[in-house]
Amino acid sequence: MPTATISPSSPSRASVAPLWAVLAITLIGSLGTGAVTNGVFFLAKSGLNFDTAQNAQLGILLGLTYIAGALAIGPALLRLARHASAISTRAVLVALHAVLALLATTPWLINATTSSLPGWALVVPIAIYMPATGALWPIVESHLAGGRRGVPLRRAIGRFNIIWSSAVAASYWLMAPLVESAPLTVLAGLGALHLATIPLLFALPREPRKHVDDEHEPHPPVYARLLAAVRILLPTSYLLSSTINVVLPTAVNRLAVPTEWQTPVASTYLVVRVLVFAGMERWHGWHGRWWPVVVAAAFMLVGTALTVLSPAIAPTPSAGVALLMVGLATFGIGMSATYCAALYYAMEVGAAEVNAGGTHEALIGIGYTLGPAGILAVSMAADRGLIDPGSSDAALALLVGVMALAAVAVAIGRGKARKV
Repeated sequence: MPTATISPSSPSRASVAPLWAVLAITLIGSLGTGAVTNGVFFLAKSGLNFDTAQNAQLGILLGLTYIAGALAIGPALLRLARHASAISTRAVLVALHAVLALLATTPWLINATTSSLPGWALVVPIAIYMPATGALWPIVESHLAGGRRGVPLRRAIGRFNIIWSSAVAASYWLMAPLVESAPLTVLAGLGALHLATIPLLFALPREPRKHVDDEHEPHPPVYARLLAAVRILLPTSYLLSSTINVVLPTAVNRLAVPTEWQTPVASTYLVVRVLVFAGMERWHGWHGRWWPVVVAAAFMLVGTALTVLSPAIAPTPSAGVALLMVGLATFGIGMSATYCAALYYAMEVGAAEVNAGGTHEALIGIGYTLGPAGILAVSMAADRGLIDPGSSDAALALLVGVMALAAVAVAIGRGKARKV
């Protein structure tokens, strides 16, 4: 696999990106991308009256385009290097943030000139926004990991996870007052955040630095086996989270959660994720061990089942809200542990290249796609009378659960069987 560096010789000599700059860029960028990738379904329901099936179709579109962006960025940078050596990876980051700012603002601008917002005015810009973010984060992650290994890499990744997850959780709370009254203003604000990020990009070196193997001790052999396993569990976690994200707007309505509290309730797993990331940043006993991976998989499965089924099995709406939040918290523990392991092992084994981050993000995109696809399949089956509409929640939980269990079995088997 070709590396995604602009010059074959410069990355190993490039300076290490200042951690403060990477984290500041991550903080501001995650406020924007987090609100879009996780909150767009609330915005679509409020601004365009999307139902669950329409949100599922939107989710499939976002997932597919995210995969395209993540996988394309490495080869695209390599081709760019061959034809325009004066253009740096940092310049690509600047261009991406400018494009993201324009895309986030476009629905608001179109709405200002029309009496009602057409559906394409939200869907098309967001569908382009997703591959742009799929290209953005592998570059940021390569700056984060470049030139770092061992303890410095562990600390950097731990802080990176805390920062981005905190920003995503905060975005839910910040947009809560505007989801009902001014959803497009939320997107316009995200455009301003992307513009505010651009000056910080110039604190980064022109190119992300690569690992230099003779400067660091090699990673333990078990890391490669764990990476093989978590690369299956990572898209599984996003399969489950994307399922949750699409059904949440409907679930909180069924449980009579007031509009202004819907996104804060939905942020339960995001807040828990921050706490788990903080714990894993401080405690390194999970490195190189299998049991955290197995426990994380179990928590994800149980948490998703509780979340999806809470409106149907709770005796009262208040009990349903409590069960929903317990499910979200349980899922958040499992998902955060999976993500942290996947990013750490990818960067340790994958030499901190943009392609390593691109693979990591593309796997996330697969999960973004499969979750809404399952929801759409269940919705279509109910519409055609193949299943009782009243059992849709149980059918969805069963379908997604079977998919996730199969993925967990493959992940553990692949990791154990991998030769190093």
